[in-house]
Amino acid sequence: MKGCRHEADDRLPPNRDLAGGERQLRLALSRDEYDNDKPSSESGALSYRGSPPKRSIMHSHMNSPTGQKRVYLDVCALCRPFDDQSLVRIRLETIAIELILDHVRQREIEMIVSPAHAVEIEAIVDLEERRQLISLIEQLGTPPRFDLSAARKRAEYLADHGLGVADAAHLAFAEQAQADLITVDDRLIKRSKRVRSAIWCDTPPAYCEKESLR
Repeated sequence: MKGCRHEADDRLPPNRDLAGGERQLRLALSRDEYDNDKPSSESGALSYRGSPPKRSIMHSHMNSPTGQKRVYLDVCALCRPFDDQSLVRIRLETIAIELILDHVRQREIEMIVSPAHAVEIEAIVDLEERRQLISLIEQLGTPPRFDLSAARKRAEYLADHGLGVADAAHLAFAEQAQADLITVDDRLIKRSKRVRSAIWCDTPPAYCEKESLR
């Protein structure tokens, strides 16, 4: 995943090709027909190879009805458990992600998913990894009713200010959902601060520390 490289690990896993995902995402964000009023994958609902998500974007609301804390794990973070666990940073990030997901399962935290997740995950070559990630976001993810036009404009602005297409899309959706953005991409963290994003953006261990997760 090119957008997920950082100083500690610049090796791209051989089964992960998100350049294709970025190309698809660029096309998706440029499409004028994206409209929340259309009951299809083009309305912002996630598109999967398999059964659809249990909760439809057409029947979700932007504000959490339970007042749960919201997190938005980008695809880099969700893929972490599939990376080389012999590297200390990757192992620590994986442990933190597993802890966060445990709190999501306990309904203490709400995990937001967006159309950007579906596009990037569909680009993953490894079938088993893709299947597990689709299952994860179907079971645990909440897709709010996004304003896709506003998200597209914000993503375009962010891309014009140095963010990659995928990073810009994830940040735009996370901002709109008012969720903490969790990533393992150092460059995204730095650039989110550079563009003065209104939301918190940092690594999985940093989130666990911030929220005192145990």
